Amino acid sequence: MQPVSRHVLGFAVLAVIVAPSAQGPENECRTPLGIPCHSIHFKSSQWQNFKNGLLDIRHSRHTQVGAVRRDGSSYSGGQIQAYALLDKWLEGKTHTHLYLAPEDRVVRILHEKRSFTSREPMIWHDRPYRRSKDGDANCTTGIRHFGVDLRLTGTSTVAGVPVVKWERGDGRSWAEEVYLAPSLDCETLKHYMIRRTPWGLPTFFQSVEATSIEWGEPQAELFVVPPDYQQIEDPMLPSLRLGRQAGSPGTH
Repeated sequence: MQPVSRHVLGFAVLAVIVAPSAQGPENECRTPLGIPCHSIHFKSSQWQNFKNGLLDIRHSRHTQVGAVRRDGSSYSGGQIQAYALLDKWLEGKTHTHLYLAPEDRVVRILHEKRSFTSREPMIWHDRPYRRSKDGDANCTTGIRHFGVDLRLTGTSTVAGVPVVKWERGDGRSWAEEVYLAPSLDCETLKHYMIRRTPWGLPTFFQSVEATSIEWGEPQAELFVVPPDYQQIEDPMLPSLRLGRQAGSPGTH
């Protein structure tokens, strides 16, 4: 397994100049794909009820930051707290996922184990990609990541950023709302979904919303692997390799 040089990582991130957050999407810092450099703070809540009985109620809360910087590197990290009434357990986890463009490596930081993994990109979305086509003011191409049955119903603002609103569902047994930001390559800034029983009881509820957006280069320390963490092999490598082999021409 190819090691990650902490010295190289440290040098790369320290060379970044952190730009003020008061700029807008028109700032000059953009990724090689043309996406404005940014950091987005999210909060989310999810309920799953009655799957295995009336007392089976599960709830999770999630705070997350997503960031991209000028060289195309990306960061996704946050904390999850989950609670299950039936099993009476409470769990908290911290997760960090990086794509480091200079090394073309995918890095997962496992804080609970004080370790990290590093591998080559093996999935189509490991590297940066465009969510929409240029000039898509209504995110008609960006919404296709959710399906082809959503309808455009209006506009709004989330965390100070203009968004377009897409919806689907019958409004009774289920409903879904998706708010996409054209200025951020149709990034999802708000997402709401609910499903109900025939008697109107909610069986699933999810709400995700951006709480703040900082324009410009993200904080450099987001992309630094802690120097005292040990590198281990990615436990997902065997399944990723099998998946790549199954998708290769001539393997069927």
